[in-house]
Amino acid sequence: LSGVLERLFPFNRGIFEDKVANLWFALSVATRGKLREWVSRNMLIRGALLATLAALTPVCVAMLTFQPQPTTSLVSAEPLTNASPRILGGRSVQLTSNQKKVPPLPSKTRKTFNTTASRRLEHWLVALTLSALAFFLCSFQVHEKAILFATTPALFLAPWDHDLALWMQLAGVWSLWPLLCKDNLTTAAIVLSSAFTVVFTAIYKADDYKANNKNDGDNKDANAGSKHRMNNAGLTRESILIAYAWRWLRAKLITMSYTAMFVLLALQIWVPPPETLPDFYPVLFALGGAINFAFAYLCYTIWLLESTVRPD
Repeated sequence: LSGVLERLFPFNRGIFEDKVANLWFALSVATRGKLREWVSRNMLIRGALLATLAALTPVCVAMLTFQPQPTTSLVSAEPLTNASPRILGGRSVQLTSNQKKVPPLPSKTRKTFNTTASRRLEHWLVALTLSALAFFLCSFQVHEKAILFATTPALFLAPWDHDLALWMQLAGVWSLWPLLCKDNLTTAAIVLSSAFTVVFTAIYKADDYKANNKNDGDNKDANAGSKHRMNNAGLTRESILIAYAWRWLRAKLITMSYTAMFVLLALQIWVPPPETLPDFYPVLFALGGAINFAFAYLCYTIWLLESTVRPD
């Protein structure tokens, strides 16, 4: 039993074991490797716990306050009888004798229900991604491959924001590059990542093209990447301007991230590290990954809070 507990809570192995792209390794580099000398292990355990709980706070608040209100909750168009209670407004109601049948639901009503279900799924996936990022960045003794817990739900968010989803997948693979080099999987990683990018982009760019050529305004926003979440209903002009400014800034920062990742990858392949710094590139990959995932945490936090307060 003690061996199992040591594996589940590896406090004896230190706050990090290898060059992992999280907060604690970045702080160790900033302090020139003296973080574990200056701070005791017990203090690091408490600090990691408090930092993780603080990073999870937006998720907990958003999940507790998120309550989308559909205009109707009728989801069945079949005839209703007095002996068949149905759910209406969150309550089970028994129909009276003059309510033996109801007409089929109009398309707008069905769309409202589907939109509400979609919002719940979107909100849950964003919260799942954000909580995984919080644990990866702040918790004690994190492995490099733990970033897969964040990239997996982020991939399922592609129908809502495929630009951020694609960047998150590639940033995750990029952060694992030193580990892939150790396992001689660099060629496979490059080939599969390139194929994934081509297929992913082709699918969602085709969806954008179809959406932009539809006359139905509702359908036009359904698959338009990150644009469909720009619901201006009930928002002030200042809020709309702030939202568009953030999207512009986010796009520029993602472009800069792509450029930095490509440059560092090319340098690692073609330029040998300094003889006195054999871990030069692994450290840079870890620091770059920590910056990427901190930025991803900010992006998904804003998305989660925006999803919480967004009008129905």
